[in-house]
Formats: sequence, C-alpha cells, structure tokens
Amino acid sequence: TEGFKPYEIPVGEENIPGLSGVYIGARQSRFGIEGTANTKVGSIKTYMEVDFASVTESFWRLRHAFAEWNFWKLGYTWTTFMDNASLPSTVEFEGPNSSLSKRHGVIRYERKLEDQNILGVSIESPRADYFNPNDTLIENASKQRNVDIAARYKYLNKWGHVQIAGVFRNIDFLQNGKMETKRGGGVWLSTTIHINEKHQINSQYSIGKGIAYYYVGFTNKQLDAVYNPNTHSMMLKGIQGGFINYSYRYNSQLIFSAIAGLSHVKNEEFETGDSFNASQYFAVNAIYNP
Repeated sequence: TEGFKPYEIPVGEENIPGLSGVYIGARQSRFGIEGTANTKVGSIKTYMEVDFASVTESFWRLRHAFAEWNFWKLGYTWTTFMDNASLPSTVEFEGPNSSLSKRHGVIRYERKLEDQNILGVSIESPRADYFNPNDTLIENASKQRNVDIAARYKYLNKWGHVQIAGVFRNIDFLQNGKMETKRGGGVWLSTTIHINEKHQINSQYSIGKGIAYYYVGFTNKQLDAVYNPNTHSMMLKGIQGGFINYSYRYNSQLIFSAIAGLSHVKNEEFETGDSFNASQYFAVNAIYNP
C-alpha cells in the first residue's frame, strides 16, 4: 500500500509480478476522543484514538487508549523506548525502517525535572516476536508472557533536544522440555537540532539484542530470536540501526526533507543464506500544508 519496508524486497528473484502499482486510500485518517476531569486528587485525562490501518477484519485499528493522572500514564500507547519528537515527517506511511516506534500496554511514571530535563520509567507488555517450533507443545499459550522495563532521559534546550533510552527484556522459551528465560535489551540515542528557523536535523541510533520487535521495519518478522536446530534452543538476535534526516522549511507551508538510514541484523552460522542481513533506506519528501 503506502508503506515501504526494505525487508520485503525479494532479493535474488527476477520477474516478480505485482511489485509496482498505485495506491489511493484513507488508512492514515484518524479519529480521537479526549476527556478531562478535575478531582480531589488532581486532574485526570483520558484519550482514545483509532485509524483505518487495520490488518484484520475489524474496521478500526486502535492507536491509543489511556488515562493520565499527575505523573502517571496507564493504558495502550507509545512505548517509553522511542522518541516521537525525533521522527521525520514522510509521505511514506512507515517512515525510516530503522526507527523505533511501537504501541502496547504501558504503566509509566514520567516527570519534568526543573525546566530542561524529563525522566521516565515504565513497565510494559510487548509481544515477543519469534518462531519457536517447541511452542506447538504449549496449550493456550499467551502472546504476552513477559514484561519489559524501559527508561528514558531527555534534555531540552532552545536548539532542540537529546534523548537516551534503554529497555530490558525477559523472554521465555520452551527449551528441552522446560521454560527458560533469555535476557535481552538495548540502548538508543536520538536528537533533534534546530539549526535555525529553516534548517533542522533529526537522527536516531539504536543497538541491542532481542529488540527487533521495536523497529518499524521488522514488525511481525520474527527477528527477536532464532531457533538453533543443532542445540534445539533459542538464541536472541543482535540488531542495530539508525537514520539521519535533514529538513528545509521553504516557508510556513512548504517543507523539503532528505533521509538516509540503515539497519543490520546479526545472522548465526546455522541460519540459511537467504536470511535477512541488512538494508538501506533513502527517501526525499516534499510536503505542502495548504
């Protein structure tokens, strides 16, 4: 449709039908409902948002459904292990495939320290994204057996911001007839720099093990871990990636941008030769706001 994921390019194949076409739709359109209430214990905010980008038989796709009270946020919303403010605006729906962007269940405590510092920590309920043939032996398996712990720190200034974040993951696997836990995690750095009113730079870089689930370009690609047929066990996969974006604001209505990004997934010796290894992402955009 209107998204671009280099992972899905059929490398090494020729004469693939249906790779080009024109798409017109309204998947990006969104509807949101917001409510606030002043109570004896403080202000409470609720928010729900949907769009048309569902990949199931349902008409809507849930984007957000959360409540905020003081410094707490509870519900379904953006993970703490990302930075919306450093994401570039692209005509292409997905954005850089190495950027981090994910929504799931979150309990987050976040507050501003003085005027230039924001610190947040959360417990989250993601979905471990992998294929383990032993899982067929588990009855009524839950897709949310694990929780992640994430934290971030953001420094704000008149020239922009810098943010560093980390995530710690416990991923359970059925191995050798019993449940075993692999510990993964990653770190990530992002920034937005306002050179002046017309010129801006956005960038992100992340590296980790067992965190492919958080990457835009690797959703539902089962790259958090891989099954080793030699040892009949699971191994977390290493991944890293990033991008840099330059934006030029010609005037209040017209913006141009250019983006370059890359991603790399570490392959193990036992994996097949056609396993995904790396990709590059390049894009130019012209956005007019009437």
